[in-house]
Amino acid sequence: MPPKPKAAPAAQQDDTRQDLTSLILPGLSITPPSEDAITGTLQQRFKRDLPYTHLGPTTLVVVNPYKHLEQLNDASLNEYADAYYRDTSGQKRFLQPHIYEMAARIYFHMRRTGENQSVLLSLY
Repeated sequence: MPPKPKAAPAAQQDDTRQDLTSLILPGLSITPPSEDAITGTLQQRFKRDLPYTHLGPTTLVVVNPYKHLEQLNDASLNEYADAYYRDTSGQKRFLQPHIYEMAARIYFHMRRTGENQSVLLSLY
């Protein structure tokens, strides 16, 4: 049996944890973030192959990396499913923002509440 592919190190604890949420949360900043602050954050994460960035608790910004990334594999999918769907302990560990996280959270919310969910994709 071939070895399982290794997941990308999603649970990094360094400065890659910064995302746009810290720029827009009420109480953390008196003024809204500037275009430069938002663009700078997106550029920094993109350069580190982190194309997914939270913009608030229900919005995910994705910058197309135009290349294959290691974090798009079955092992990574299972890691996010375990953390955001299967783990009901309430003790969520930190994982980088990812489309797998958003999908798991949407599905879990739909199953828990019975409410319909919408996903909007905007391409520029």
